[in-house]
Amino acid sequence: MSTSLSSVPAQDETPSDWRRYRALAAASFGLALGYSNIAILCFGLFVVPLSAAYGWSRSEISLAMGILLWLVVITGPSAGALIDRFGARRILIPSIILFALAFASLALVNGRLWLFYAIHVALAVVGAGTLPSSYTHVIVGWFDKRRGLALGITMAGVGIGGFFLPPYVQALLARGGLQTAYLGVAALVALVCLPVVVLFLKEPPVPAGRQTSETSPLRELFANPRFIKLASAFFLLGLYTAGMLGHLVPLLVDRGVDPVFAAWTMSMLAATLTLGRVFAGYLLDRFSPMIVVSVFLAAPVAGLVLLAGGASGDVAIPSAILLGFGIGAEFDFMCYLVSRYLPAQTYARNYGITYAAYAVGAGLGPILLSFSLEKLGAYAPALWLLCGTTLAAILILLTLGNYRRTSG
Repeated sequence: MSTSLSSVPAQDETPSDWRRYRALAAASFGLALGYSNIAILCFGLFVVPLSAAYGWSRSEISLAMGILLWLVVITGPSAGALIDRFGARRILIPSIILFALAFASLALVNGRLWLFYAIHVALAVVGAGTLPSSYTHVIVGWFDKRRGLALGITMAGVGIGGFFLPPYVQALLARGGLQTAYLGVAALVALVCLPVVVLFLKEPPVPAGRQTSETSPLRELFANPRFIKLASAFFLLGLYTAGMLGHLVPLLVDRGVDPVFAAWTMSMLAATLTLGRVFAGYLLDRFSPMIVVSVFLAAPVAGLVLLAGGASGDVAIPSAILLGFGIGAEFDFMCYLVSRYLPAQTYARNYGITYAAYAVGAGLGPILLSFSLEKLGAYAPALWLLCGTTLAAILILLTLGNYRRTSG
């Protein structure tokens, strides 16, 4: 019989145990400069410069984001299975090194579209170890009673990095062009992220994936109705998340917004994302997850409505803030719900497969928006569709029901 993480006895979460809090800080910092931020969140900042420099269409460029997200369908679960077996650090550290090298190699593209795609394939393969499954695997092993807040703080790292990275990338693009920007971002990963993870991200005494010797075959997972619901909901949420991360800046620039202001709008989204993740994590430890989910995911629906209605200028900021609350809480929900509803011993694998379902939707999101712009003449039709798919995801998550909490 499978064991859920909610039935594993809580570890002694005492303030004097600084190992867990160093690991928590390192995990948050690592995610700030991980795959989700470097490869995906920053992608939209390069769209207009790439098109201007090489004459590529936005659909051609957006296909690279599709590669980043679709390949996670394979690489995410595979990396998760390795993490469950060998531990996070043994997968994470070499992945960070190779990911930095692959991102730096984008400076060598020089108009060759095939090479641009090939490097994004490499990024998806070597960067899979820097996905949230690595970091949250460690945190789930360290925390139980305060797991929601701990995961919220961990995932807030994506928002912190997302707040500082857009203006940093924009400054590099303005001063040195594409090559300087790619090399400057890769340097952050290699020279800042890697030392922090090596020194401070330590495995828990009983890693989450090895708390029992019992195995959980894939067929058992795919037969689990709650997994099907989680995978379906996060597939739908991926449509709007990656679509807006990839197209918010180009959308605003098309509506006459200054590129620097558009980049700062993305930073506002990231700042809200940070607050949303911590606040959602705090609430998950105290209230029904379904209530928290429905409230937080209603915010991006409102943001999408504003953008579909033609928001630009000053209205772009509240739109981005609303989107940020949903994107901010979304990965909290994924980590938390997977850890509570699905088997403990294969947490990283289960998270990787759920993330893969999200990634399929996320890979379609940017293409959907590009198609809407190029074939229908505006972003609005796709934005209205994303309102509907996000509402559908909320309704699916509301049917999950309760899980068994720990006595602590």
